[in-house]
Amino acid sequence: MKIGGYSFFERVSTNQVIKKENTTWGKLWSTVQEWKLFQGKVTQPYSQVANAYKAVKAICDNSAQASIGFYKWDNDEEIYPAELIKLFTKPNSRQSGQSFIRDIVGYFALYGESFIVKQLALGNLTGQRRLPSALETFSPSKFEKVSGKDEYNNEVLTGWKLNNKGLPLEQVIHIKDFNPYDTLRGLSPLKPLANEIDLDYLTMIYNKAFFNNDATPSFVMSTDKSLTEEQRERIMQWFEKRHIGAGNKGKIDIFEGGLRPEVISASHRDMDFMEQKKYMREEILGTYRTPKALFNITETLNYATFMGQMKVFWLYAIMPILSMLENEINSKLIVDYDPSIYFKFNLKNVPAFQEDFNAKVVTAQILFNMGFTADEINTKLELGFDEQEWRKHYWISPLLTPADILLEQELNPTPETPAPETTPPDNTGSAKQLGVNKDIRLLTVWKSFLGRQVALERVFESKIKRFFYEQRKRFLVAFTEQNSTQGDRVLNWEHESAELIKLVKPIIFKCIDEGVKQGESLLGSKKGIADDILKHKLEAYLEMRCDLIKGINNTTQAKIKKTLEQGVQAGETYSQLAERLKDVFNLMGSRAKLIARTETAGGINGGSEIYYKENGVEGKQWLTAGDEAVRESHRAIDGDIVDINSRFANGLRYPSDQDGEPAEVCNCRCTLIPIIK
Repeated sequence: MKIGGYSFFERVSTNQVIKKENTTWGKLWSTVQEWKLFQGKVTQPYSQVANAYKAVKAICDNSAQASIGFYKWDNDEEIYPAELIKLFTKPNSRQSGQSFIRDIVGYFALYGESFIVKQLALGNLTGQRRLPSALETFSPSKFEKVSGKDEYNNEVLTGWKLNNKGLPLEQVIHIKDFNPYDTLRGLSPLKPLANEIDLDYLTMIYNKAFFNNDATPSFVMSTDKSLTEEQRERIMQWFEKRHIGAGNKGKIDIFEGGLRPEVISASHRDMDFMEQKKYMREEILGTYRTPKALFNITETLNYATFMGQMKVFWLYAIMPILSMLENEINSKLIVDYDPSIYFKFNLKNVPAFQEDFNAKVVTAQILFNMGFTADEINTKLELGFDEQEWRKHYWISPLLTPADILLEQELNPTPETPAPETTPPDNTGSAKQLGVNKDIRLLTVWKSFLGRQVALERVFESKIKRFFYEQRKRFLVAFTEQNSTQGDRVLNWEHESAELIKLVKPIIFKCIDEGVKQGESLLGSKKGIADDILKHKLEAYLEMRCDLIKGINNTTQAKIKKTLEQGVQAGETYSQLAERLKDVFNLMGSRAKLIARTETAGGINGGSEIYYKENGVEGKQWLTAGDEAVRESHRAIDGDIVDINSRFANGLRYPSDQDGEPAEVCNCRCTLIPIIK
């Protein structure tokens, strides 16, 4: 007869005495199963089992670190198709692109398969649209296969049902894991663990019930006497009143009438719950290849081992899912849109692989010191940089001169062969020595200027390229079929100008500061210059240059408007207009070096002139690079001296003067020399 204990124990007859048996884990669990202590199975492991939840959620959350990209098959160049970007940025009305990919990966991790349903518009049916109007993903549990038999009596897929609604094969993208028992459906990674998961879940139920009953071991009370039903109920009520509940814990009682308590369950120590939980955790961790660190298991863990775990997690848990997803999207969506391009996840922002890049940089430095060219290193280590002409040579440090050019000059010296140039190769004409008619003083001044300008030019160029890249993405997302005739107005140009200034203002400030330092190096100590006045004038000059640089966006907007008008007049479709407008940003991006050189040279020379004026300098001299790249009008005034407040014969106050004509200003590499009478 059951008097005390858990409510789900079955009744025992009054004349039956339960003897405590072997309490090893296996024997006890056999008893638990025999008595049917626990009912039901795990039907929703993601919500019922904490270890399954943490493993699957880790895969979902980390997969979001990968970004989508589109590339050309022939040269792997990244491209930005407007329609595809729009579709994958907002695949449907309820999801962003990131949550869409996260759900696909999550379903795959739970079910071993995922589904993407292509929502077709009228344009798809008439052949006027190559992409679906939307992409949707739903739980695989909602899908039912429709199949038939082939000539060999093998099951073949003929369609799908989603909530009993039929869908043709071409409308569904199915990503599935290997399943030898059903070639048309995937196998859930949790399927082989079903019994273990049930066991883990029931262990949790047992614990909950145990502590709900004050952590009191279950027992029955037996007697050799016969009891009426009324007596049984009265004894049970008496016992529950005396001993059930936290306030009754530890009370002593006296049993009468031959009642004897008999324990029928082992202690938690005998059950070894902690070992059971650890076993289940290890099984799920192994199945999903999830790092222990993500389960807050940090024994013997440091940063290096953590990053190693994360890298393995990405390589063997996440990337296989993403790779299958890439293949299915390419074969069942992208190829119909444009067979010359492909879809791929970009992993450059995944922290787990950043350590690899840092290690590659160290290796690259070693290879460079061994004499390999930058292009060779870039190709071998797959660093992902664009090819550059100057990287095809090995540059002798600190002269930064191509080794093959130096060797050629050494072996075949001629009177016409100039001395090796010491400046970086990507400054047009700088691979030539400053003309032989220049004395050593002028050569030193020009090299000092170039050393400052080239470093800043590279940073500026990188920033400008990045700006045009981000601006192109913003434009392609905003440019839709509905507003395709308003292409030059889909962006907020005031916002674009603010973003541009925020990006380049610190570099322009650095250029002006370097111009002041250039002046200090040429004049020596300051002669009573007022720092506050100088600072005020330099700040005003900075704001003026920043205001003028907004003209870059004016140029872009004008080109968009003109290009759009040409496309509309030619009767082009929305897709053709998008491709035409994309070329505008490509063109602007190709001007990044010219913009960078002009702005950095102007900033340095303008800063120097302000410093000279405040320091009482009376005159200034124009100095060119002295090579064949110098434009004719600048070569004509090379060495000319004018009053500090005057303009040179070409109309400029200093090289790259922002007030001058573009033909005189753009791409200039000239500088100033102060003249003290």
